[in-house]
Amino acid sequence: MLTDNPFAAYTGEYEDWFDKYPLVFQAELKALNTLMPAGSALEVGVGSGRFGLPLKVAMGVDPCQEMLSLAHHRGIQTVLGRAEALPLPASCFDCLLLITVLCFLAQPERALSEVRRVLRPGGHLLLAFIDRHSPLGREMYRHRQESNFYRRAHFYSADEVLALLRNAGFKEFKCCQTIFRPLSEVDDGEEIKNGYGQGAFVVVRALAVK
Repeated sequence: MLTDNPFAAYTGEYEDWFDKYPLVFQAELKALNTLMPAGSALEVGVGSGRFGLPLKVAMGVDPCQEMLSLAHHRGIQTVLGRAEALPLPASCFDCLLLITVLCFLAQPERALSEVRRVLRPGGHLLLAFIDRHSPLGREMYRHRQESNFYRRAHFYSADEVLALLRNAGFKEFKCCQTIFRPLSEVDDGEEIKNGYGQGAFVVVRALAVK
């Protein structure tokens, strides 16, 4: 994660986003649930627990204590730590979630190696990200300097994410996408479609090769 974590400095702004765009959040949750595997789940980059609570994760890891305090208040078991060096034993979870976290990682390859280490045999990674090549993703990338969170983020295309996963030892990818319109225009009928290439929010489920 970034050393001077903007999520510590702008925790309130992060929380306000979910109140400002509740239908975007609901569409993203629906997409995640479409591919959510069964079993015990760990969320890395759990933040304030906004996703972890409805997805019923067993534990959340984050490098930002301010965020962890909110997640703990929401009833999630929390651990202070970084994706690149997870403070957990090997083979201890069935599923690991990385939700809009990859773009903030300084060492994504090392983080994905850690993901494989803590997943049990047959375990899955559920990864969500903003697709740089989607219409809204391109717009967000152009205006990233205006965001307290995204100005130093690395935006990936879906093909780049899948290549990272293959190189890290993942296979059997399933993808879905949502958020096809500007955030202010999203309503409760926002679609969830298979694949990627149109929606800004892409979810990938991948099997960890042991």
